[in-house]
Amino acid sequence: MRRRRRGARRGDPDLLGKLVASRDTAIDERHGRMAHAYLKLLSAHGLLRDDMDIDELGYAYQATFEGFLRAEESGPEDGLDRRAALLAQTVRRAFEVDSVSPDAPLEDVAAATVTLLDELIAADRAESDIPEA
Repeated sequence: MRRRRRGARRGDPDLLGKLVASRDTAIDERHGRMAHAYLKLLSAHGLLRDDMDIDELGYAYQATFEGFLRAEESGPEDGLDRRAALLAQTVRRAFEVDSVSPDAPLEDVAAATVTLLDELIAADRAESDIPEA
């Protein structure tokens, strides 16, 4: 059972067969647009490094995240929380600025992030015919 769940996260065509080939990409595209908008938001407020453009940051982040997923079986023995902490630490060191300006409008960034996520969730619910909670 555990192998099957990992296969689903990894998009392993040997495990998923025709389901992978026939997958509707609307959700992936919507999530990609949201991730791009989120990175633009963080960048506009000086929270991301400025030596890469948004597309490069997005690619590097996605590659990092997927690398952690693929390496899950060989991760630290002390569990999911430790692996999550390692991913968070890697992302911070690779993509964030060294220090945030004291006058950075973090409340505005947080509110805009909530809006992005609310819109994404609403679209996913609508597409999947999941009623509001």
